[in-house]
Amino acid sequence: MSLVDRLALAPDFGRSQLDTGVLDRTIQDIERRFPGVQARAHEDVEAILEKLAVAAAHKNWTNVTTGDVAVGLYEHLAGQSVSDPTLRNFLDAEAQATTRPPLVAAIAEAYLAGWVEGRARTEATRELILARARHLPPRWAQLFQNCPEILEPKNAPVLLGRRMAEQVDPHAWLTSVGLPAPHGPGLMEAAHAAFLHVVPDPRSTAAVDRLLGWALPLGAPSLDDRRAAGVVDRIVSPWLGTACPEVLRAHCTRRIVDVWGDPRRDRPEFWSLTRTDTRHMLFRWLARSSMEAIFEIVSEAERGKLGERQWLERRRFWTGVYEQGLIDEAWVALGSDAVPIAERLYRQTQDVAFKTYDHQPRRNDTCILLMKIGSQVFVEGSHSFRIHVFPSPSRKTPEFYAGPYDLYDILLPVPHEDARVHLGPWQEWVRDRIAR
Repeated sequence: MSLVDRLALAPDFGRSQLDTGVLDRTIQDIERRFPGVQARAHEDVEAILEKLAVAAAHKNWTNVTTGDVAVGLYEHLAGQSVSDPTLRNFLDAEAQATTRPPLVAAIAEAYLAGWVEGRARTEATRELILARARHLPPRWAQLFQNCPEILEPKNAPVLLGRRMAEQVDPHAWLTSVGLPAPHGPGLMEAAHAAFLHVVPDPRSTAAVDRLLGWALPLGAPSLDDRRAAGVVDRIVSPWLGTACPEVLRAHCTRRIVDVWGDPRRDRPEFWSLTRTDTRHMLFRWLARSSMEAIFEIVSEAERGKLGERQWLERRRFWTGVYEQGLIDEAWVALGSDAVPIAERLYRQTQDVAFKTYDHQPRRNDTCILLMKIGSQVFVEGSHSFRIHVFPSPSRKTPEFYAGPYDLYDILLPVPHEDARVHLGPWQEWVRDRIAR
């Protein structure tokens, strides 16, 4: 019998005599929606460890609760450095002898949170759980029965990741079998990596939504940014060397941007966690979205006017250039006359591309499209705007995603070898400039 068992530290409410089924389910629902709420602030943990150290040194357990000892066990077994040797000895002895469900639960939680492959402490904590299996609270007993992989001495994360990959909704499944925090640290961090490694390539909207469901579970907190960045990498990874079908590309960009923002200018602290090739591919996908948006906005503005046919010709040409895989990035700046059209199209479609743009205040009726093709920047525009090419840093080049744009900083003199009106073989001129 452990010291805590002998002293019957408070609280001791004779739980075994009560029907606590409803309470247990309520607690589990709270833990599912808000995992980690029971965790204390660092200052609180330090105060509890200090209180335990004083109690262990003086063998005076007044005002020490079972909950305090549970915190001490968790911190000690999960890897927190407990400097006081007397307290360490007490916690080690308590872990070896206790039969109290709250303390056994603390040991189980410490195993998950403090799991490190090949670490002696991890193996020792696993053995403690196995030795006290009959004293586990029902939720933990259910978890280990349904997921024995968690207690495998080798490859636990890989085995659990494979089970997760078999589920339609991995987060809901883990919660249903009793795991308190599917996005927790330690073992679940490693299982997350294993899951992303073994899950089949997400080549359909359903497969993409399953990965996003893991990162953004309904009724529960979202995955932390570092691991969520890995999910975004996994969604994009099948298409780094091949073209993504248009419907799937649009679905991926919409879902990703809705949650984590546009990687071209939003949340740099998140997007820096993703792979460089992921960001470049998203830039290319979003270039298509930006191009489609400005084409539609200007088409609406020109409908029924003389310039409608000319703009349709430009739209077809630049779409073809994109479909050849030549356009790496694209960005839009609207004149003030086009802004109400963009706002109306956004209300009609909810397509975020119609509200992702900069402004061009010099000419109310002119919109411009910046495109990065290889090392060159091409600027197309509406109405009488000439095509401009910025072939090298020898001349100030418009910077992407950094509006508003002063049109007079972009316009070149007439005539100029790097600018061309939309007359005659202008398309051949553009192709020639692209090939340089």
